[in-house]
Amino acid sequence: MLKIIYSIILSVFICFGASGQITIGTSDLPSAGDTFRLSIAAPLTGADYTLTGPNHVWDFSQLTANSQRVDTFLSVSSTSSVFSVVFINLSFNPNRANVATAGANFNLGTTAVTDVYNFFYNSSASYNQVGFGATISGVPAPFTYNPKDVVYKFPLQFGDVDTSFSSYNVDLSSTLGLYFRVNRTRINEVDGWGTVITPYDTFSCLRVKCITNAIDSIIFNGFPFAQP
Repeated sequence: MLKIIYSIILSVFICFGASGQITIGTSDLPSAGDTFRLSIAAPLTGADYTLTGPNHVWDFSQLTANSQRVDTFLSVSSTSSVFSVVFINLSFNPNRANVATAGANFNLGTTAVTDVYNFFYNSSASYNQVGFGATISGVPAPFTYNPKDVVYKFPLQFGDVDTSFSSYNVDLSSTLGLYFRVNRTRINEVDGWGTVITPYDTFSCLRVKCITNAIDSIIFNGFPFAQP
């Protein structure tokens, strides 16, 4: 499975047409209690999202939101008592997290998976996903990454290229007859900087091209197979 993700990272301190190349650090990433408004827009005809480079202008001013929602970054303690222990923000905890986000509920066959949370640790060196958790058949189940998924390394600036490997497994063999493991390689390249124009404001930004390659290994009721 190959995914290419283009993301525009805004500096929350530089806006209104500010010029010059910016650098992103730990203070520019969200903390528990921060909120952001996510707009789902109609496709913008004629826009070429692959164009990039130094001092580039991404003009998305003509985007029109079909819907909007406000998402909130959460504290680890507000998720679940079980998750709060596993991901507690203490220096000796290898799975420490200091921010969480809510995920979408879904079903595994006839089994409801609810109260889904993703857990991250924002440090001066990087922004990592350390694990996730969900309530499966009424039981909270935490899952940790080993190694962690390094989403961004700091300081993040134009020209940076880095690669990280992460892995996790979900063992539900005793309840659902299901076990799967995910091995992922993430390649980040900061391939542009400049200005992004939106219907709401104009911001200085970096553009990050992220390529992820993942292999899912699944065992269901004792029968293994792999999904590249």
